[in-house]
Amino acid sequence: MKSKFVLSLVAVGLGFFSAGCSSTKSANTGDTKGKTDPVVAKYETANGLAKYSKDNKDAVGLGIAAAMMKEVEVTTVEIDFESEPAAASSDKEPLRADALKEEALAMATPGQKVVIEERFAAVQVPDTKTRGRVGGPGEYVGRVNARETDEFVVSFRGGKPAWIYVSGDGDTDLDLYVYDENGNRIGEDEDGTDECLVRFNPIWTGPFTIRVKNRGNIYNAYKLVTN
Repeated sequence: MKSKFVLSLVAVGLGFFSAGCSSTKSANTGDTKGKTDPVVAKYETANGLAKYSKDNKDAVGLGIAAAMMKEVEVTTVEIDFESEPAAASSDKEPLRADALKEEALAMATPGQKVVIEERFAAVQVPDTKTRGRVGGPGEYVGRVNARETDEFVVSFRGGKPAWIYVSGDGDTDLDLYVYDENGNRIGEDEDGTDECLVRFNPIWTGPFTIRVKNRGNIYNAYKLVTN
């Protein structure tokens, strides 16, 4: 059974819509060439560094990754599934900034601990409230069951570059799909891994349906981040 849920972050009444946009069937996306946003790009880099550092027992690298994740200032949103999610497993939880910091400190030398603590404490979080998603960058943590699809809706601002990044636990292939309010597929990532990135540029502010599909035979604990 497919898990389907709608986040409460969708703009109430969609009051941001441009006049006449809700009735058109055109795709709500423009040219993304040359348009970048550091939020999800930094998160993607931090996620890769964290995984590499964990595999190689690199305490300082792990501490840097934790600080980079903290810099993104994403907002965690609790998700209620209609169907029962797969059983939890502590070794499959998505990477989190605070947890990564504690793991880094646990393997660090006394000198390294000082460096990690100072780096984490010195993080300056930029103002990201007018980027991408209505309400600012968001973070969504969930588990998609084997051969099933998680689906939810998020509003993005018109004229602002939008990024959606998914990082799984490494056990299965995840695919990411994004549709506008008119049902147009405006982006996908089907590269055979559980690291997915879709970038687009909404023309007007409106809701987008995001689908995370698990191609494997066991559940995948994943994190989805928007700018």
